[in-house]
Amino acid sequence: EIAGRTLVCPVHFCSDAIGALWWNDEDELVFIQGGTAENGGTTSLLSWRPGRERQPRLIFSTQDALIGCQPVADGIVCARETATRPRHLVRIDPATGQVLALFDPNPEFSGLIVGQVQRLRWRAADGVPAYGDLVLPPDHRPGTRHPLVVVQYQSRGFLRGGTGDEYPIHAFAARGFAVLSVQRPRFFGAGKARDFDELMRMQTRNFAERRHVLASLEAGVGAVVSGGWADAARIGITGLSDGAATVQFALINSRLFRAAAVTSCCEEPSTSR
Repeated sequence: EIAGRTLVCPVHFCSDAIGALWWNDEDELVFIQGGTAENGGTTSLLSWRPGRERQPRLIFSTQDALIGCQPVADGIVCARETATRPRHLVRIDPATGQVLALFDPNPEFSGLIVGQVQRLRWRAADGVPAYGDLVLPPDHRPGTRHPLVVVQYQSRGFLRGGTGDEYPIHAFAARGFAVLSVQRPRFFGAGKARDFDELMRMQTRNFAERRHVLASLEAGVGAVVSGGWADAARIGITGLSDGAATVQFALINSRLFRAAAVTSCCEEPSTSR
């Protein structure tokens, strides 16, 4: 609300997942949006002059993770992670979107050979979108099908080992595995339930949430197999916490996986490790 008027941003950039926002010295509202399964994990940095501009101006867009962004002098300083590069500091020019590296605490990492990474997007049978990062061995050759390891359940920024950093993605790839690092889809019933209690009822009825996650996971693995990167007879799955619950459900309800490793959680003590 400005000068007694309520101003509404009319475009999709303003509709969901605002990560941070602040006013700069030129009365511009600067904000970070995105990084969701619905937009394939794309994060956007935007500026808007409410009352003077109909919609925001895109400054910068990336599939990398931008963390802790703050205005500093006439720039924006963020921690940035790519799929193949650990966290480092960058400055983003709000006028041009140009990115300048400021400080790299792990300069030796650039000397390591890592596998090829590509972002895949898919939809499960229920239409809910999801994405994942496919990491191939450094010596991958077109037409080669590798054993596949699935790592859950967030795939943002530097690909260490999924949630909890339990399963080393690039180390697997260096040993000849293809790795699918998956981003968990939005919760079943999200946007439909009227409150938290109704959401829980929708998710637990007939294991709807677990079936929802498994369907997305199977669709992602199917995209990797149909792309010619993985051997359908040699697929393993890993998981921590919610990912462990997904593994347990998959072993009962799917014939897709030949090996599994879980770390802790959630149904009974005997399933831990």
